Amino acid sequence: MASMPLPQVSRRMLLIGLLAVLASPRTRAWSASGHRITGEIATALLTPAARSQLRQLVGSDELSLVANYMDEERAALALSYPGSPSWHYDDRPACAGDTPYAQYCPAGNCGTAQVSRWSAVLADRAADPAQRAFAVRLLVHVVSDLHQPLHSANNADQGGNQILVLLPGTTQPQKLHKVWDVDFVDFATRGSSEPAYAARLLAQYASDVPTWQHGSVMDWAAETYELALQVAYHPLPGFACNWSVSKPLVLPESYVAGAVAIIPRQLARAGARIAFVLNSALAGPSGVAPARSP
Repeated sequence: MASMPLPQVSRRMLLIGLLAVLASPRTRAWSASGHRITGEIATALLTPAARSQLRQLVGSDELSLVANYMDEERAALALSYPGSPSWHYDDRPACAGDTPYAQYCPAGNCGTAQVSRWSAVLADRAADPAQRAFAVRLLVHVVSDLHQPLHSANNADQGGNQILVLLPGTTQPQKLHKVWDVDFVDFATRGSSEPAYAARLLAQYASDVPTWQHGSVMDWAAETYELALQVAYHPLPGFACNWSVSKPLVLPESYVAGAVAIIPRQLARAGARIAFVLNSALAGPSGVAPARSP
């Protein structure tokens, strides 16, 4: 698989970039396994035309191979693309859903804006091939990110990164965000291999894929935002707007069950929509960008 070259940087610049990433803890969404699963699903839904162009651009049409690029290279990307640590999520306030877009996506540094931006780059056959290759890697990752509920909402807690929780029967506190990224995905997959789980989701949700592939990235983020309110935030013990929690919250079994129940659908939606974005951008002689600008 061809890799995208990153710029040469000094040791001091690399340290600055790494510190910027560490100061922005919401860089990851879904576990590495979760991202590969969405990549597996998307790969199965690619058109022949898209497959051919992806082989030329990134060396493979196996999207699971590039699904974690934005996380794996996040420190270097923070140097070459300032603001990119914020491209993994939309910081829409959980208790003020009518907040103007420009306030929670300043200067376009949020997931939805970047999906729109890089869809257009990918669709432009005259664009620099390296930029188009980067667009593929970004779109595979960020479209998936926007289906993790705590990457589409925020309650003054950095998407759950400032809230410690205890899973039922455990004594080790974890960040709420990490529990959504990793633990709930692990609970949903139950040890299945990633290809097998992706194939199972494709079979289970085959009739839903055409419906899921309508709309724009803004529609999809709004859908995930509602899930964040209904499943990730409001059912938390003692939930309050713009809260500050001083001790770990004990997650009831009902909370965990509700969360794990939506994980398969969200992974399947993400995979279907990654395929839609890539198929649309790589369609025809000039391509079509599917995600309208906000």
